[in-house]
Amino acid sequence: MVVISISFSIGELKEFDGIVSEMGYASRSAAVRDAIHKFVQDHRWFHAAEHRAHFLISLVYPEQTKHAVLDVLHRYGGIIHSSSHTHFDATCADQLVLLGGGPDVTNLVKELTAVRDVRLCNCIV
Repeated sequence: MVVISISFSIGELKEFDGIVSEMGYASRSAAVRDAIHKFVQDHRWFHAAEHRAHFLISLVYPEQTKHAVLDVLHRYGGIIHSSSHTHFDATCADQLVLLGGGPDVTNLVKELTAVRDVRLCNCIV
């Protein structure tokens, strides 16, 4: 394995150590490897988008952001097959099923991610 170095603030390191302990990782390195693995998997779909036709997007954002999110979704209505919307207090959670591939899916995710205060935008191939 290759050794790398990561810089954290004291607060981030304390929080990270708490998560490492809570989740039962053997070491910080094991937790970082797992986090990097998940990060790579989450972004791998960008390369597969041109060859796929079905995608699922999970989206979480505060209610005051809904108009900005809806503006983006309306621009890509042609690839949204179905959607589900629910509320958790003042937070919105959407599940979108997309039919289509190529740049439309990639651009939709990029635009949703760029909306201020969007907390989560995951695309699953």
